[in-house]
Amino acid sequence: VILFDTEDIRRIGEIPAGLPSLVAPYIDTEMFVEMVIDALVLGTLGCIDTLLTAVIGDSVTRKEHDSDKELRGPGLANMISGLFGALPGAGATMGTV
Repeated sequence: VILFDTEDIRRIGEIPAGLPSLVAPYIDTEMFVEMVIDALVLGTLGCIDTLLTAVIGDSVTRKEHDSDKELRGPGLANMISGLFGALPGAGATMGTV
């Protein structure tokens, strides 16, 4: 990088190290019902995606998955990650295949 003219490159600053701090979620009482409905829809879609990925994994490995275990892992991870302000996730089909 020193060999090139880097004076006009923007710098973003220091990259934080360590775990993020625990965040208490802000819940607006007026939007609570709407948030619960949205959360249920997103949770359902995440479950469908995770189970679809498990079925695809079954066809690749010729083994049968345990649906309860497949849903417990991402569910617990999503609840904990929400406390740290992280984004929810689900089974990744491309990573499985």
